[in-house]
Amino acid sequence: MNHRETTKRRWSALVSALACWAILAGALARPADAVGPDNSQTNPGQWYSAQLHIHGWSNHNAGAQPGSMQYHTAWAQAKGVDVLWWSDHNKMFVQSMDLPLNLAGATVNAALDIALLHPPGIDPSYRGWQIGWLDAVVAGSGAPSATVTDGVLRMALQDPASRFGSFTYRALNYQQGLIAGHSLGRPLTSDPALKVAVARCDASSSADAWAEIRVGLSWHTTQGVARPQELVYRLTPASEPPTVTASSTVVTYTIPLPGSSRALSRQEGRETLTIERALLLDAGLLPDGDDNALQALTFRVGSRNGAAACLEISDFSISSRQQDVAANMASQRPIAQRLYAAYGVVQHTGWEQNAGTWHMNPYLPQGASLLPVWPDANLTTFTPTVKAQGGLAALNHPFGANYGPLLPDDQQDALVQNRLSTLLSAHAWGMNLLEIYLERQGVDLAHHLKLWDLLAANGVAMCGIATSDQHGGPLTSPRTHMVTWINAPDPSQNTLLAGLAGCRAFFGRIDRFDGVLDLRLGSTLMGGFYSIAPGSGQLQVTATPLPAGAQVKLVQVANQPGGQLNYIVDHQPIDPSQPVAIDTSRPGFVRIELWSASGEPIAFSNRIYLRSLQCDVTQDGVVNIVDMQSVAGAFNQTVPPAPERFDLHPDGVINVRDVVLAEQCWRQR
Repeated sequence: MNHRETTKRRWSALVSALACWAILAGALARPADAVGPDNSQTNPGQWYSAQLHIHGWSNHNAGAQPGSMQYHTAWAQAKGVDVLWWSDHNKMFVQSMDLPLNLAGATVNAALDIALLHPPGIDPSYRGWQIGWLDAVVAGSGAPSATVTDGVLRMALQDPASRFGSFTYRALNYQQGLIAGHSLGRPLTSDPALKVAVARCDASSSADAWAEIRVGLSWHTTQGVARPQELVYRLTPASEPPTVTASSTVVTYTIPLPGSSRALSRQEGRETLTIERALLLDAGLLPDGDDNALQALTFRVGSRNGAAACLEISDFSISSRQQDVAANMASQRPIAQRLYAAYGVVQHTGWEQNAGTWHMNPYLPQGASLLPVWPDANLTTFTPTVKAQGGLAALNHPFGANYGPLLPDDQQDALVQNRLSTLLSAHAWGMNLLEIYLERQGVDLAHHLKLWDLLAANGVAMCGIATSDQHGGPLTSPRTHMVTWINAPDPSQNTLLAGLAGCRAFFGRIDRFDGVLDLRLGSTLMGGFYSIAPGSGQLQVTATPLPAGAQVKLVQVANQPGGQLNYIVDHQPIDPSQPVAIDTSRPGFVRIELWSASGEPIAFSNRIYLRSLQCDVTQDGVVNIVDMQSVAGAFNQTVPPAPERFDLHPDGVINVRDVVLAEQCWRQR
């Protein structure tokens, strides 16, 4: 064997060793308390279905069924989802804003609804996060009344019927809708305290009259049935003893009024009691009680048999006593560990970071120190920080976060061009991943895929992922089932990151497919780069098990600057059991799509890129062993200090993909 061949073999062995290290690094670095199976349970090369963007506590969109982590985990177990990667909003962990009930200057209309003014001392930008309206709801035949005087709300009811009637105030926002944002909807692990001055302004016994404050919590699933949990504070006359009763969904605390902490009420010299409740502690009697966020707030009185029920409320507020961001982030992990042990669904924790009109998810390795920031992050500086800590950055819902009817095609096309222009000018801030949705912000799947393909054709290659971005239920819509499958030796946090870093991933609907979708061109796997050469190559497609009647379609696009795609192959049906000849002479990419016989989307591969590899990193006019040595010698460095020309797979870091590309050049020279 000559010296040249010996050297070539030695460097090939080094490349293989580096590749193995990249895959195993996460498992070796994973701490003992990481959520998920340990290394003894690994299955190298397995595909794991992952929900990469899901909210267990953030009900910022004021959904109808705000789900707990347990609620989503029970669903994932039933659907066969392997991994949940929690991504509650950054503000959920930065709980510095109080939720007061500002009764000063409030007005009561003829229907007894109460309009509130914005609380002093709170930034008006967050007006939508505050209580702006008390919505009056009356049940029964009684006559309700309400006044607000000097900051004191007095609500009363007298119902002559033998069955209880009720008079309820629901706390809503200024638009008379459910309160969105993160001021009411704060996690219990931030240790929120409810404080209020209360008085019973009646002399009735609890047999015929009652008053209470109710705090609605997140939805949980018990024996297949989903219901919200709730804390109830029943305010009784002083003569009645305090009691506590609990079920799987409700804990009721009976609090006699007035109590030991008495002061004169501002109305009629009545005695009041200032009560302060630790909501996390009070929820401890509920199953998974710490796995909750506040979701609703109501004040109620009830009456029957002509008894008078009357309640006075003032100086109400909710504030979090745990405001340390790191502590609030850490509080989610033991809950995730407990749910993994109970359901077998692997759990990782992260967050969704607001950045002005854009949102992004940082996916970080175990041990990373980066934390959520508030106010919004600057993507120009935040994305490099994520990468510097060994993480990946995902651009979330690129057209916007809202839902609604699909827009006309011409408007969707215009949005694609608008987003393309913005993202190309910023090179997508160097992000690694792009979310693909069935529909979002009025934009359908086809236009999401078009934006993704146009970015790649213009030199901004991002790995495609699909997510549900669920904030709760009902978990029935098609988008609920959108997941990403990741190829990794085990589902630990670091090895899944390694799989995503190499774009060893495909995405689709787990209710239609739960198999393997993969590509190989020569020795290049899906997510990799193939060096262009004259002629054609044989693309090997794995699509198994193939659903009955499903079609596999080939998409090949040539790189071309601008806003139009230059198709080499435009969604051509292929037989995945046979190699497919593709043109390897032009830079671009190839991917496949899986569709049902009725034309419904099932699953989508990521790409193999065809490009002219510029491997003469030493710029001496030849590709030789020194180029491989240079790239390997800069392994794990960011760019800079490593020269940009070493970053053969341009993602801002010299990693195994760059070393493998350098090795491919060496082999093919």
